[in-house]
Amino acid sequence: MPHLAVMRRGWQNEHLAAFMLSRMAFVAHPAKIGDDVGTDFFCTLFEVLTQEGNDYLVPRTSFAIQIKSSGTTIDATKQIEYLVRLELPFFVGIIDQEQSTLTIYSAEYLPVLFSYKGIPKSLTLELYPNHNFGPDSYFVDMGDNSYKLKCPIVSTLSVTMSLQTVAEESRRLREVASRIHGNIAARTSGEYVFNVGADGQTPLIMAGPGSVQVFRENFKKRLAEAFFNLIWIADNPNLRLDIDECRLYVQIYDNMRRRENNLPPYLVHVAEELKRRLIST
Repeated sequence: MPHLAVMRRGWQNEHLAAFMLSRMAFVAHPAKIGDDVGTDFFCTLFEVLTQEGNDYLVPRTSFAIQIKSSGTTIDATKQIEYLVRLELPFFVGIIDQEQSTLTIYSAEYLPVLFSYKGIPKSLTLELYPNHNFGPDSYFVDMGDNSYKLKCPIVSTLSVTMSLQTVAEESRRLREVASRIHGNIAARTSGEYVFNVGADGQTPLIMAGPGSVQVFRENFKKRLAEAFFNLIWIADNPNLRLDIDECRLYVQIYDNMRRRENNLPPYLVHVAEELKRRLIST
């Protein structure tokens, strides 16, 4: 029986994509199963480290990617349950055989959307040509618990890229993937403090039934972090300790202790140490 040409073109697309990705990542191809969950490759980006004249490939961050031959929108409804549970950054790659290029788009707002709207009834990924949309317009509400998620372009790889360009595109992918890892962790921990935007420097903060359980403890941890850093500044002769800043944080701590009486030891110990230093100055 003759083979379907479309099946072979799909096979060629996957191999072409795998080759381009392999120039910057270790590429794993999931075993084919009856149900297509929507991931063609699991990739671990590497960094080239040169020592004693030899290049070593050091693994860095990982991501999952689905390869398509064309399109500006992807119907991801069948993959919703998979994407909700996926604890890796998810990308979509559009392969162009004629140009020998792979254009990669980031579904980085998936953990944000799932945190905000829960599990949708249907989901479409819109491959977006830029990242000029604001942090409050990353999705379109289609009604009936259906959403279209904007997936901004991240990188375009080509077969003929120089090693320098490969390194630059790899760095860009690492930056985006690392940011997504942080946002996935924020959703998993119930903190819901996300970093979004083209440069990843725009905070997007949500409240809800998960966040309300942890925000008080998180605040205490951040306050303890501030005390540890102020003590570090005090111990560093090249830095100037701002006494007024110290007193501001100590006042917050004292008010909390009067109100709650029983604060966690990690906060009490470092706060009291800073207070002792202030008294001695």
